[in-house]
Amino acid sequence: MLGSLLSVTVLAACGGGGGDSGPPPPPAAPTVTISASPTSLATGGVSAITWSSTNATSCTASGGWSGARGTSGTENVGPITAVTTYTLSCTGAGGSGSGAATINFTPPPTITFSANPTSVTQGQTTTLTWSSTNTTGCTASGAWSGAQSTSGTFTTPPLAGPSSYTLSCTGAGGSTSVNTSVFVGPAVTPQVNVFAAPANPFVGDTVTLSWASQGVNNCVASGGWSGPRAPLGAETSAPLTGNTTFTLTCDGPAGPISSSASVTATPPPPPSVIVRVTPNSITAGSSAELSWSAMFASSCTASEGWSGSQPVAGARFTGPVNVTTTYMLACTGPGGTGTGSATLTVTGPNTPPIADAGPDQTVQSASLVFLSSSNSRDPGGSVASYSWVQTAGPAVTLANPQSSQAFFGAPVVASPVTLTFSLTVTDNLGLQSAPDFVDIVVQPAPGGVVNLRGRITYDRVPFSTTVGSGLDFNAIRREPSRGVAVELLSTANQVIGSTTTDANGDYALDAPGSGSVTIRVRAELKRVSPAALPRWNILVRDVTNSPTPYAVVSPTLDMSTTTSFNLNIPSGWDPASRQPSGPRLAAPFAILDTIYRAINTITAVAPTADFPVLTIDWSETNAAGETFFDSDGGADTRRISLSGQNNADIDEYDPHTIAHEFGHYIEDRFSRSDSVGGPHTFGDRLDPRVAFSEGFGYAFAAIVLNDPLIRDAGGANQASELFFNIETDSTTAEGWYSEGSVQEILWDLYDSANEGSDTLSLGLAPLWAVLTGEQRNTASLTTIFQFISSLKALNAGSATQIDTIVAAEDIVAPSINAFATTETNAAQSADVLPLYTNIGIGTGTVTVRSVAVFGVGNKLSNRRYLRLVASGPQRVRVRAAVTQFPRDPDVIVWLRGQPVGFGVSSTNEDFLTDLPEAGTYVIETYDCGNADCGPQTPGPFDIAVTVSTN
Repeated sequence: MLGSLLSVTVLAACGGGGGDSGPPPPPAAPTVTISASPTSLATGGVSAITWSSTNATSCTASGGWSGARGTSGTENVGPITAVTTYTLSCTGAGGSGSGAATINFTPPPTITFSANPTSVTQGQTTTLTWSSTNTTGCTASGAWSGAQSTSGTFTTPPLAGPSSYTLSCTGAGGSTSVNTSVFVGPAVTPQVNVFAAPANPFVGDTVTLSWASQGVNNCVASGGWSGPRAPLGAETSAPLTGNTTFTLTCDGPAGPISSSASVTATPPPPPSVIVRVTPNSITAGSSAELSWSAMFASSCTASEGWSGSQPVAGARFTGPVNVTTTYMLACTGPGGTGTGSATLTVTGPNTPPIADAGPDQTVQSASLVFLSSSNSRDPGGSVASYSWVQTAGPAVTLANPQSSQAFFGAPVVASPVTLTFSLTVTDNLGLQSAPDFVDIVVQPAPGGVVNLRGRITYDRVPFSTTVGSGLDFNAIRREPSRGVAVELLSTANQVIGSTTTDANGDYALDAPGSGSVTIRVRAELKRVSPAALPRWNILVRDVTNSPTPYAVVSPTLDMSTTTSFNLNIPSGWDPASRQPSGPRLAAPFAILDTIYRAINTITAVAPTADFPVLTIDWSETNAAGETFFDSDGGADTRRISLSGQNNADIDEYDPHTIAHEFGHYIEDRFSRSDSVGGPHTFGDRLDPRVAFSEGFGYAFAAIVLNDPLIRDAGGANQASELFFNIETDSTTAEGWYSEGSVQEILWDLYDSANEGSDTLSLGLAPLWAVLTGEQRNTASLTTIFQFISSLKALNAGSATQIDTIVAAEDIVAPSINAFATTETNAAQSADVLPLYTNIGIGTGTVTVRSVAVFGVGNKLSNRRYLRLVASGPQRVRVRAAVTQFPRDPDVIVWLRGQPVGFGVSSTNEDFLTDLPEAGTYVIETYDCGNADCGPQTPGPFDIAVTVSTN
């Protein structure tokens, strides 16, 4: 035995049972068998995947399929579009194993198939062109037939009507069919027309060439231009060197067809200069107006009576002139130099006329007083005009203040008072006199003074409590006539006292303690200078038939027994018949009460507002539909017209309608509206200027009345109405072109009721700040884009909430800007965006499309806008042309809402205009058939616009 004895103790297993057999073998790993049948598929085919496994408890699919699978099975897969591998991984106690089966894909044939042209006239042909892949053969059907190669061309025979061509190709991957159609119109007479405008340019000018053709192809230009041309188009010629003919020759069915346009280019003439002085004769020390204009000139220089560089047209005053003076102007242009002059003849000095206001007078209260200037004179000529002005004492109503004899009713006074009047006269040469004064001492009436008090009310016909049922004549109620003029009239019908009613309709007047008077209530809200701001002057009258406002006169009052008098102005409507039973006297006062509310709404945020004169035209004969605001150039003839037609449309009891039109007046006076006006209704996709203005009008009405439910009574017996609620979201035609979207946005920004996307209550002040600030001066047009971008800038803390309200109307909000550069809502039309297309000076032609798909006149994309940035003051040439004839494109150039250039001829436009300053201009262009300013049929028409320096 080697080494020490090794002792081994073997422990028997519990339970006995024999000797040691060793550890059990480990579990076997899973095996996976998977196959596909078939192993290749064409388009639309399916294959059966079969699999089995050993030693597996679960399996998972991956690759071309997924999810848990049994440990064996069969499953159909497909269709497939590419080679696809199906993998199965199985697991068991011994681990995991996997297998995969790959199915190859045989692609189907692909075919490219087209016709050129796709539109022909009867008797013309078209060429079919095709190519294919994965193809073994092709077959034609439809308007052609038979086997075809896998690629090729085919020229059809002359076509008699619309034709459809089908090509089917087969291959290992299946079959594919495609078709193309050719429109065949009636046979047309081949023709070519070329136009050049203007027809009589000067040497060095360019002309606009436009051409159109039908039934021809392969057009080539010659003469004053050259090279191939499309069948229709427009372009600008090169500068002309002389008389030029532009010819276009095209291939017609029977041979070449040509058309030419000839222009006679004459050398530019020397400038024609006209100088005028008005008047041409004055007295020493007086002034005259000097005006001038020059054609074919680029610069002018003044001499003799004036000097220095002058524009080619203008006007100015000479200032005081004491000697006869000649004003010379020399102008230069491409054709040379021209001169013009005007002479101002100066005679001896003119002496002022002499005013004589007559002797002082002492009169009695309530008497009729005449002021006479019969002794006024002009030693060197004649008196041409008179002007009476009260300068002291209680204010009176002075009649005929611009005549030689004025008059007034003496006011009611308790003690003697002195009224002072000045008179100035002006002579026939415009020289004014020094003022002369006259004092009128008014003595108290014998019966003393009575303080006459009372209340003025009017009948209001309210809306029915059932929306949609129009007016409720059984619920007529008396309401105070607030802020209206109340006058005390003498027996001579002269005003001897005046006041206005307060917020309760109450008035108080000093009246004579004896004798007779009447009370006259005028349909007029009036607070004018010298009263402190705010001020207003609003009246209701029948514009067609009366120069003065409506008025209601009381019965004669005996002042020896009267101290109070209440006057209710009746509606004139019979509740039973729902028809007028007398004059509708309350109507003007119902209208004014809505205006009273609107003025109070504005002065709450603008306490120094100055409201210009506004006439509200209402009468019982104003036809239905005659409801509008007319700015009339912004003068003191601003006017709101309201309908009054019985059984059709009466507006006097429609507060929202009245406030809506007053909202347009507010835009015009305090803000700016670029709206073109015109008819509109809900669901219209409008020019964005119109959409903003109309939407603002309804939102303003809701704000004034604190009521978003808009109601407009009309129809037979005034028993129906149009109504809608701007608090309720309308999903019809949402977007920046919708008045509905605009009014909902503005109301939600203002109101205190928050719901849905509206979580903001700004009130009126922030909206007013935008309207009277940036909206008034923006270089863009006045749209919702400009308004919201400015509102966000002034209210940055509320920007996110503003965005939410705006976005709910399908308008891109976070990046909104005045020129809508990030807007994506195109009203499902390719001819809407961008809203403003950029154009440069001398950078070439820009084409925009005027369409009528949304209607005509004031609808979306009738008028298209271009954005022009000028680096400084300059004169530019603007041209606009269409290729279709006869059409009438027009152009307006805008600077901050004011037009600085027009092209409104009946053909293509070509005109010069001055850009007065550096900055951004908007060029508006439209086809007159679409803008409803011409007789042409509406449709889509491309307008090519060019701005250049020559």
